[in-house]
Amino acid sequence: MTISSNTKPLAERLEKPNMTTLNEAKPRPPYRRNPEGFSVARREAMAYRFIKKHHVVAMLLHWFNAVVWLGELVTGAALVVADKYRFVPSRFNEILLGVFGSRAELLTLHIGIGVLWVAVLLIYGVFGFKTYFLNFLRNDLVMDRDDLSWLKNKLRQILGLDYRLPEQDIYNAGQKCYAWVVVGTLGIAITGFVMAFHLGPLWLIQWSIPVHFALVGAIVAGLVIHIYMGAILPEERPAFFSMLHGRVNELYAYEHHTKWWRSYKEDERRLRDRLVEEEVRD
Repeated sequence: MTISSNTKPLAERLEKPNMTTLNEAKPRPPYRRNPEGFSVARREAMAYRFIKKHHVVAMLLHWFNAVVWLGELVTGAALVVADKYRFVPSRFNEILLGVFGSRAELLTLHIGIGVLWVAVLLIYGVFGFKTYFLNFLRNDLVMDRDDLSWLKNKLRQILGLDYRLPEQDIYNAGQKCYAWVVVGTLGIAITGFVMAFHLGPLWLIQWSIPVHFALVGAIVAGLVIHIYMGAILPEERPAFFSMLHGRVNELYAYEHHTKWWRSYKEDERRLRDRLVEEEVRD
């Protein structure tokens, strides 16, 4: 019988793993749901502490857009009708015509809602330029390397692969992508004004029709994803309710928007230090 030359106790050999094998193993992605390693008790306390995410103006504009887009989709869909083609069932058109009287009045309402929408957006852009509009440009549209990695890894997750998502700011990369879709509504407004008020030459009016329909289709596709991610997906449910009262619990912010959470905590620390200094001087 051959006796092994390794005379170390079995327990000692088990406690010290083969470091060469571990070093050769593929490293796990560095993104974690609990990057700071907080205890369960602290994370539970964070779940009951709410922090502000949205201004009142942002929430009002969000729901104003929702109502406007619903009205425009309903009236617009009823207007897309021909002898051999209907975008919506005939019964739907009959109900709307019974309410508004004629397609001409339905078109007038469609145009009126669009004009009101553009007017409100102009007021928002002019009077809230520094406070709200610039923040929209910085937080909603600008994407960094982590955002691109988030999109790539999120697609892998959807395909069933085990990939962790990088840390995100106040809005994740998916929300930023939809913000770019929302910017596309400017094209809807422009083509709508061209068609409604016959602005420009005939060829421009004619081309505005398919462009208008294509942009509306993109918005509808984005809306489906937006509603699912914000209102139906359980883990994103706090984001939906934040558009009602403007707040999210700190645990959600920490886990899903870690970059923003760190910035928020740093602002809290600076405020606390300033208040302590003022108290000492007094």
